Amino acid sequence: MLDKNVVIAHRGASGYAPEHTFASYDKSHFDMHADYIELDVHMTLDGEIIVMHDESIERTALTPGIIKEMTLQEIKQLTIGKWFNEKYPELKSAYYEEQVVPTLKDIFERYGDANYYIETKSPDIYPGMEKLLIDTLNAFGLVSEARLQNRQTVIQSFSHSVWKV
Repeated sequence: MLDKNVVIAHRGASGYAPEHTFASYDKSHFDMHADYIELDVHMTLDGEIIVMHDESIERTALTPGIIKEMTLQEIKQLTIGKWFNEKYPELKSAYYEEQVVPTLKDIFERYGDANYYIETKSPDIYPGMEKLLIDTLNAFGLVSEARLQNRQTVIQSFSHSVWKV
């Protein structure tokens, strides 16, 4: 009998390391061997897709800011693990405090041909994000017919109207 259960690493191994960071994704992908890497994506002011759950950087970077109003350069200056160490002192690591916000391209470069489960967060406030997402997936060969015979890329959105690409 074929096992139809799959493990989706929600925000990476977010119960063990700061969500949406390489620390979290490395743990879920390389150590825990999750079937899918789950990514929540937003777009910066200068049109780069980044991986973060919230529209604001406040919770994870512990500073005010809205992603759509920030450039990638501004986002890349943030560290996003200190909050995790404060909330979960039993899992604290100095490595977590060094974590930065990854771009979608950073993720694809690091994990290559993995299975991806991508959620577009509030795509209606990011004009052009869906086309950029599809173009990026194509550039990395993640939606080719040959790939889809063995691997999957799932895109989820709660905003049906934007998916007219």
